[in-house]
Amino acid sequence: MQDWVIIGGGIQGITLASYLLAKKCVPIEQLTIIDPHEEPLAMWKHCTKKVGMSYLRSPSIHHLQPEPFGLEAFAKKKNLHKQQAFVPPYDRPKLSLFNEHCEHLIKDHQIKQSWVQGRVNGLKKNTDFWMIQLESGEVITSRHVVLAIGVGEQPIWPDFAYSLKEEGAKIEHIFDQTKCITSEEDQVLVAGGGISGVQTALKLSSELKNPVTLLTRHPFRVKQFDSHPGWLGPKYMRHFLKKKSYDQRRSLIKQARNRGSLPAELRTMLRRAESEGLVQSIVNEIAETYYDGRIHLTFQDGTSWYGDKVILATGFHPNPPGMDWLTQTIEEEHLTCHTCGYPIVDDHTLEWSENLFVLGALAELSLGPVARNISGARRGAERIIAAHSG
Repeated sequence: MQDWVIIGGGIQGITLASYLLAKKCVPIEQLTIIDPHEEPLAMWKHCTKKVGMSYLRSPSIHHLQPEPFGLEAFAKKKNLHKQQAFVPPYDRPKLSLFNEHCEHLIKDHQIKQSWVQGRVNGLKKNTDFWMIQLESGEVITSRHVVLAIGVGEQPIWPDFAYSLKEEGAKIEHIFDQTKCITSEEDQVLVAGGGISGVQTALKLSSELKNPVTLLTRHPFRVKQFDSHPGWLGPKYMRHFLKKKSYDQRRSLIKQARNRGSLPAELRTMLRRAESEGLVQSIVNEIAETYYDGRIHLTFQDGTSWYGDKVILATGFHPNPPGMDWLTQTIEEEHLTCHTCGYPIVDDHTLEWSENLFVLGALAELSLGPVARNISGARRGAERIIAAHSG
């Protein structure tokens, strides 16, 4: 019998584990983290590496340690000058430093001792504890369960991409865990004009001999963050939490998210690559596709592109994650969901049912538009810890 089980070992789950252990809410022997990957933060590292991220979009105070300035203190201990470790604006950390700090926390708290590699396919309540069923057949019991499931396994494949893939074309989503080999001689198109698409195009432009084509359906949207900084504190959240209508909350979340946006310095880097002939940007939509050993795309204005490979940077499905196995739990335990499918939980504790908590995307109707981010992980962990301590 465990005291805490966290389902999901990404940014959300490891942040909560760090908080629980740092604040001595649970000994490591009474904590289990279940995740399909071999190592903590595997999807985070996979995705950030695939797009060639150098610096985080979020400021230095957004990390996995409870102390707000823990990352800055870590950089100082390594004798790194501020300009080596962080970039303006908002002192955004270098990805390598952020990852090293995460590894330090994982090692310091001995988090790998709690790691169970596997996939959950069932969750049942048994009087005063929860039973977590794994695909392997193993059952883990725990007093508290936290659902920290990400959307990383829900990449969006547009219709045109499915048809091309069926015909045998070289096409992949940037966040797929399978890898499609790219030759440096290939003509490549990246579909997606947000931060991931632009980062991917810039990364490939330094690796390929031919210019990279970047296709976006809309003009580039320059925003420093993926939602207004006011959502990080009470400025907007007070108004959000006063809304008792979850339709209104969902609407506010949708309005607040700067989907498909990128920060100003990345737009500057893209302009430089365009002027040097390394990237060609196209604002258009695909009307027709054809494959004859090479990929032919015809756009709505009649222009066309043909080449060897398409890489999708088209984001993730908005559906709540984990529903392939959570649906049965929802029905059996009479858990409340909004019409969008997302949990309706206690705003103060993030409790969905007795001793069943949510984090990340599943908590966004209570945490707002930042729920999926590092700042949302911190906010969610603080609420769960406060509820447990109380």
